[in-house]
Amino acid sequence: MSKLSNLCEAILFLKGEPVSLKEIERLLEKGTEEIKEALSGLRENLSLRGIRLLEDNEKYTLVTAPEIGSVVKKLAEESSNPEIGKAGIETLAIILYRAPITRAEIDYIRGVNSSFTLRSLLIRGLIERKPHTEDDRVYLYEPSLALFQHLGITEREGLPQYQIVKEEIAKIFENGEK
Repeated sequence: MSKLSNLCEAILFLKGEPVSLKEIERLLEKGTEEIKEALSGLRENLSLRGIRLLEDNEKYTLVTAPEIGSVVKKLAEESSNPEIGKAGIETLAIILYRAPITRAEIDYIRGVNSSFTLRSLLIRGLIERKPHTEDDRVYLYEPSLALFQHLGITEREGLPQYQIVKEEIAKIFENGEK
């Protein structure tokens, strides 16, 4: 596998979500044909492993191989603990008070990578992921209607100290730190 294929794999792994061909080209400062060739090499290399390269409309992501679906399902069931944990609660609070918000903004506020936490919250149906209208390289996260229903509120303003917390979060970004 080529060095460029390895770099593509690293980008897809670290992003943890679909990445457009244009974004990969920009990050690696390479042309379309070079990147497509590298991705083809990556696809071939992964064909014998537990991970596959999925392409949809010139967006690429890493997924588990279909033949290990039963193991993945078992693992998912074991990890679907009813408790969402501290990271899940933190992330939900940020999304509730700041949405719509990108993963990078969530990571910035939390100080850690939130990819796995976001994936868990998406699987549970507590948040929704929508394409960013101004930047097709990222997604926006918002609370789901199921989350509002679970919390027993009909609008964000019904959250405890909504305005105060919202203003405090906004200050983080206003101070030029982001």
